Order: sequence, then structure tokens, then C-alpha cells
Amino acid sequence: MKSQTLLYILAIAITVGLLTSCMADVTDNSRPPTPTAIGKTNEIVVIADDAVWQSAVGDTLRYYFGAAYPIMPAPEPIFDLRHFTPDYFYGDASRQKLRTYIILTDYANESASTTVMAEGDIGKETMRRYRELDQGPTAKIGRNKWAQNQLVTYLIGKGADGIIESIKSNYANVAARINEHDMKQIEARTYLEGVHHGISQRILESYGVKMKIPQGFLEAITQDSFTWLAKNGDDATYNLMYYKIPYTDQSQISLDAAIDLRNEISQRYITTETIGSYMTINDEDLPVYDYVTDIDGYYTLETRGVWEMTKDFMGGPYFNWLILDQDRQEIIMIDAFVLAPGEMKRDHMQMLEHMVKSSEIVKGM
Repeated sequence: MKSQTLLYILAIAITVGLLTSCMADVTDNSRPPTPTAIGKTNEIVVIADDAVWQSAVGDTLRYYFGAAYPIMPAPEPIFDLRHFTPDYFYGDASRQKLRTYIILTDYANESASTTVMAEGDIGKETMRRYRELDQGPTAKIGRNKWAQNQLVTYLIGKGADGIIESIKSNYANVAARINEHDMKQIEARTYLEGVHHGISQRILESYGVKMKIPQGFLEAITQDSFTWLAKNGDDATYNLMYYKIPYTDQSQISLDAAIDLRNEISQRYITTETIGSYMTINDEDLPVYDYVTDIDGYYTLETRGVWEMTKDFMGGPYFNWLILDQDRQEIIMIDAFVLAPGEMKRDHMQMLEHMVKSSEIVKGM
């Protein structure tokens, strides 16, 4: 599971413009405007014959695109996968109005339905050259083929082995494209009720972080250099913690330091009515992942793990960012976690992650 998770972390960090090759927009502008695509974020419809889906090709695609999202108390997939055969796909027009498709294509099998689909978009001449030149695995990206706001990816190879190699070599970039494609919908869901300008301004003044805080968040605790924001949703409680400490040396930005700092802060401020209960990281039964990234260009260590309450049956996922602000010689800690008993947590965490990763560090505050 860890290798799959690291593949996902690589995918979301990669620049989406690095796809092996890109196809032009397949929308035919001479036709009347098509309907807007519908469907959930993180959902992929895979179009392939049953024999392909049930073979090593389908196993490989599920291994990569259906891998565990980092990191949850119980496994949740990175993407939700649905399989359509070409006949089933064309059997109902509503199946052509979904948001995200991957089409598995064996260019050597000229009579296969998915090859015929690819020829219609990429061109028969291109597919013929693939066969003549014994083309290696490749990918083609299209948009708005059957509906507006639609992403269509052809993963192309020669035979089963070629498609498998196409899945492996293009996974990171295709996953990044899908994440980018979903971002507008995540943004809309996050700020459906608008922005809480008052709290957003106080976070800016206290931490130098320009972040849009959605309506519904309340200040649970504001004390010293610490702020805890919380929002009760229909099926989850969303939480953000902010803290800052003086920067002295690089050892403060390490996995061990991140775990120690979070445990120190959460033990002090996040408790329940049960005497002696406090929040802590479960790093004994579950791993804590860490990698270097950036927030608004600032050096950042991100860690992901699972929190739990001691002496209480509560827990969930968290993401933590230690941002080095060398101008102010400070480390800014931003932490996001959810409580959603009995619910899937991936989409909730993505909303919090979007808020943090789209924020700015403002100089001179």
C-alpha cells in the first residue's frame, strides 16, 4: 500500500503539462452546444471490453488508480472506478454525459470497439502509423467530447502488455490531470456558502496567511500563537489549526519534529469531556507519510497520518504543513483534520487541502 500511496503523492505534486503526448480538444464546434457533464469528483469511468477489464490490464489499472488514498483510518481509494463496456456505454445517452473517462486501447486490434473510438478522435492515419512504427505505449487527452467540462483519456498500447505499460508510465500525469479537472468542482463545493471574511482577515493578521475560510467555520480557540477553527457539516466536522514558532534551525522541519509539535499542541488544546482524553497521532499502528512540497513557493514539509483521542473512541485523518517563513524567521503550522464517524473521509479532506494549498503567504504582516 505504501508504494501505491507514494505514487499518488508523486502524481499530485507533478506538473500536469508533462504528459507523454496530448490530443487536441475533441469538441466539434460546428455542432450545437452539448450538455454539461455530470458526476462526482474522483470518479473515473473506464471503457474497456469485459475480457480486458478482467485481465492483467484491468488489474494494473485498479492497482494504480484504485490505490489507497493517503492516509485514512480505513482504506479509501484515490479514485472511484466504474467499468463500462463500449456497448453498455453507447446503450444510453446519459452514460456519455459523465465527467471523466479512461479508454483502454489496443491499437494492434483494429476491430476492437475502443480502437474504433480512438480512431474517431485521434484519426485513422495516426493509428495506422502506430501499427507501422510499432509505437510504444502512449496517452492522448481530449476534452468535451460528448458534453462540456469532460475529460477523456486514451491509454494506448500494443496488446495487453503495451496497455499495461501505458498505464504504468502515464499514471502520474493522468492522475494529476484528473485532479486538476476536479479542482473547480472542489472549489465550488468548498465555498458553496461563501467566504467568512472576518475569520479570513484574522488568520491573515495573526499568521500572515491569506486563506479563504468558508462560511460556517467558527473560532473554537484563539489563544497565544494558536487558533483552532471548526465547522459542523451534515456528516463531518471540519477542523483547521494554526500555530507559529520561531525558526532556529532545519531540524525543526523534519518528520519527528512535525509529529512532536502536533502532539504537543493537540494534547494541550484538543480534549474531550472524558477526563485525561486528548488528541494524539497514531504512529504505532499506522504510518505517517512525509514529503517536501511548497505553499505559495515557501519551503514546506507536509505530513499525513491518523489522529485519535486517548481514552475515547474517536479518530480520523489529518494533514499537517510546516511552512518555513525565512523573512519572519518563523515556522507556520497549518493542520487540517476531520471527524466523520462511519463516513468516507477522502472528499472532506480534499476540501480542507484545497483551502490550504490555494493560500498565500503575505510578506510584511
